[in-house]
Amino acid sequence: MRSKAFFVVAVVVCATFFLGGVFAADDPMMGTWKLNVAQSQLGNPAPRSIIRKHVPIPGGVKVIQDRVSAEGKASTGEFTVMFDGKDYPISGDPLVDRLTVKRVDAYTVEGVGKKDDKIATRFTWKVSPDGKRMVYSTDRLYPPERVGKIVQILDKQD
Repeated sequence: MRSKAFFVVAVVVCATFFLGGVFAADDPMMGTWKLNVAQSQLGNPAPRSIIRKHVPIPGGVKVIQDRVSAEGKASTGEFTVMFDGKDYPISGDPLVDRLTVKRVDAYTVEGVGKKDDKIATRFTWKVSPDGKRMVYSTDRLYPPERVGKIVQILDKQD
């Protein structure tokens, strides 16, 4: 009896991961995105380049971002969040220490970045209907010297 129950659980777990991978391949939000610097509205100093990789995980996303600053300094950051509207700690960003994200639909994610329990940013990731472009729009709300709007235009790479 125990081996039958174990087998059923194993099949369900394997099916979940397999189907999650199949559906993730069709998810327009996932994949590699490259910043189109010329078409973006960036703060000063503007980065030279950004490559974002959105890797699907069950119920969320892992984002890996390779960035080259205006001064030519390369850096990599990553975070993992679930699309459940709860706070998730992140590190490496001096202006944000937690993110909250919610999947609105297949093409849209809305979120909030917080620093020390204060809302620092509100953002939206919006993928075009053809899946080739993402607009990452950020309203910076805190600290006062960073208030403003940033719009990153990202082109799909894969």
